[in-house]
Amino acid sequence: MAAPLTKTLCVFCRYRSRTNHSLVTSKTANIFESKFVSILHGKKYSIKPSTKVYTVSKSKKVKESNRTDVSDEKQAKATKTKAGAIPLFNQILEQKYSEARRSILVRTYNVENTLDLLSTYGRVSHAQLIMPEKSFLLVEFSNEINAVKVQNSSQLFNEANQFPMRTRILCDTKSHLPLKKRRQVPEVLDGSYDNKISEVYPHLPTVDKEIEMLCERRLLDDQDLRLRFFACLVIEDMLQSVLPESRVIPYGSCMNGFGWWNSDLDMMICLDNELKTSHYKGSTGNQQALKFLTEIFNTERQLAQRTLSFVAALLELSPRVNSMLKILGARVPIIRFKHNALSLPCDVSLHAVDSIKMTELLYLMSVCDSRVKPLLCAIKQWAIAHNLTSSGEQQKPTTIGFIMMLIFFLQTRTPAVLPTFRQLQTLAKHPSDKFFIDDVEYGLPKNPSLMPISENKESLENLLLGFFEYYSQFDFDKKAISITEGATFEKQADSRPIYIENPLSVSLNICQNVGSSQLSELTAAMKEAALKLKSAHNEPNRSALSILFETNEPHPVVEAADLFREITPDQATDNQSGSVVNSEVVH
Repeated sequence: MAAPLTKTLCVFCRYRSRTNHSLVTSKTANIFESKFVSILHGKKYSIKPSTKVYTVSKSKKVKESNRTDVSDEKQAKATKTKAGAIPLFNQILEQKYSEARRSILVRTYNVENTLDLLSTYGRVSHAQLIMPEKSFLLVEFSNEINAVKVQNSSQLFNEANQFPMRTRILCDTKSHLPLKKRRQVPEVLDGSYDNKISEVYPHLPTVDKEIEMLCERRLLDDQDLRLRFFACLVIEDMLQSVLPESRVIPYGSCMNGFGWWNSDLDMMICLDNELKTSHYKGSTGNQQALKFLTEIFNTERQLAQRTLSFVAALLELSPRVNSMLKILGARVPIIRFKHNALSLPCDVSLHAVDSIKMTELLYLMSVCDSRVKPLLCAIKQWAIAHNLTSSGEQQKPTTIGFIMMLIFFLQTRTPAVLPTFRQLQTLAKHPSDKFFIDDVEYGLPKNPSLMPISENKESLENLLLGFFEYYSQFDFDKKAISITEGATFEKQADSRPIYIENPLSVSLNICQNVGSSQLSELTAAMKEAALKLKSAHNEPNRSALSILFETNEPHPVVEAADLFREITPDQATDNQSGSVVNSEVVH
């Protein structure tokens, strides 16, 4: 027994020593270790050396490493909820991160040849082209070990003056060569922008159908989410070489249920695993006598600024990252850049509880009733068509401002469509549902199924019309909005034209950046929108949405490349409040 056990342990050690530990899950290690324990208890396992990956099998015949593909797929399926059930926020994080850990990005000149090559490393379960150039291929294997094998077998270019960073982003230099043998490969998804960006709104039997179709075209789909989680993992891999317990978490529009296909990617860096999941368990505590000597800063702001400067320096050495902008003087310091390989504009900040919890709150609201997302899509598209919204550089409501206005409006219907934040907090009974922001305790239920089901049966058309009528008559001069209570309260005399209370920091106004003239334009446009919807039935051959979005001024056709425009220093904003900041921009 001693000789086989020694050989088995040596194989495991060789596997661990030559593999980038940050890319191998603790789950994978546990698979090996649990089988070694079984050997110690006398179970008959056999093991065969291989030039790539060593696996253990119960029979005397050795099974190829792809057998482990099944375990990963089963685990992935286990994380999915039953048909029709609403997934938990953390379940989405787990599932998408699991997919990202099994994925690589490859620059290719021939998609079929590249897939054929990659299939020699393991079974490919998903492949999609990155728009708009279609020169990069995102590939997911059925097992994480296969992705590690690809990286371990890859080499650096033989180029002078290169920075030798090894990442999940590769280049197939021989994809243009003919292949002798074809293997079975999966269908490659080609996520064309044409349908997503189209400004043609077909006439359908009902306005509700038109709104639902718009929602399907604009919202983030599975391919969009895969790109965003892969981007997070690429940065996480880079940081974990220095900070082994760090995480890079997407938040904001990527996760709150309201994100569009062309939305920026907001990421937060968790330095010491503040956001724990079942996959990542930190080794913190005071039980050890020896501690790592670390640098301590006077404030969280200083820590954020120095950390983001370090991250920006690493990113500038990463492949296909450019347009780096350090906005370190903002209330919430961020760095902003574009990932060219993924065609993604990205913002990175340091971990903040209020940001991730706001994302969770909006996610719960978005899944509470099936009408919420379609309504927001119609409102956002209307605001874009009439130039009534911005990302914070101008004195116009941002997307989150319109989201809050919609939530509050739906809370005021009779019967209510959405619960108040106060009602949600009463459902947060488990200790893990509780959290603190600025020493104030809040709560959010983890399970969306606990959310009350509305008895309101109004159509999307009626609710959309009601939204425009409600706010065209709203007394913004005297009243402020609270989604915590689902009620208004008296504004202070020196308040901004629109005041929407931040539910997780009641001293902050979500619409702080909106000016008086912009409010006047907004209310006038809402009156016009209500009239258009009422009269849309008088034009039976036109869609109601095309009438609603129609403007007297010519609306330029948006090209896909324009959506990823460069951000200048003068446009630097405070992402958390949506207000223009006089930030210190560092180049």
